[in-house]
Amino acid sequence: MVRKARDSGVEPRKHMAKTLASLLSASLLAASPLFAAETDPVGALTLNFKNNSDTAFSVPLHRAAEYSGVIGTGGISEFPITPAGTPGWTADDFTTTPHYVLMMEGAMEGMYYTVTANDTGTLTVEDIGAGDLAAQGILEGERFQVIPYWTLNTLFPDGEGFPASSDVFNPVGVIFESNQGGAGINFPKLGVSYLYHDGSQGPSGWYKAGAVGDGLQNDVPLMPDNFYVVRNQTNEDAEFVLTGSVQMADHHTIVARRVANARQDNLMALTF
Repeated sequence: MVRKARDSGVEPRKHMAKTLASLLSASLLAASPLFAAETDPVGALTLNFKNNSDTAFSVPLHRAAEYSGVIGTGGISEFPITPAGTPGWTADDFTTTPHYVLMMEGAMEGMYYTVTANDTGTLTVEDIGAGDLAAQGILEGERFQVIPYWTLNTLFPDGEGFPASSDVFNPVGVIFESNQGGAGINFPKLGVSYLYHDGSQGPSGWYKAGAVGDGLQNDVPLMPDNFYVVRNQTNEDAEFVLTGSVQMADHHTIVARRVANARQDNLMALTF
């Protein structure tokens, strides 16, 4: 699963907001900087998924960056990016599990792109439908990070902090993705949903609700600019504690018009 597709008619407009640590219910800890894997400040927050309720939330803290660098001379070619220096990557480092590139400065500061391929010195990112990287204004010498996506089983490892279900056909807790593919206005806001199975009927782990035959979904990535809804149908609250890195760049997303000359709703999460 990759980031939501953009059609060729998308008209990008900036939606930016400076990261404000004071807006997080978090304790920020200073971290020592490293060149190849720059460390952002660490934060934590707690959410309660109330019993017999739906709780909407976003994920404002990201996983630790696995690479930080700058785009090298001649390092932009349509969608491949080549960093300055010798990054020392292994082929498929960033695609065996899903990763994204986060731009840390420049015209597209705060925009993220799913990594679709990488070799030892170059990586390729998705086409989001807004032209190639140079056309979007990305330049040589600009800083970027490569960050692993949160997945269902890294955000909630082994279902921690989530209402587990013993019966996959009658789940007591599900997490919905927000519906980012809706065209027009007033479309259904909730999309695909997943449950955590406790192992009573088979292998424990994450499954797609209503489609358990699709197998384990532990590695489904969660998009940083989407919001999610947890439906807790038990009689007890579930407490979710998130720890992660604070984004030290602006936030940038696309406000799409999917049909020309038509009104369009866009669903967004507060990612700071």
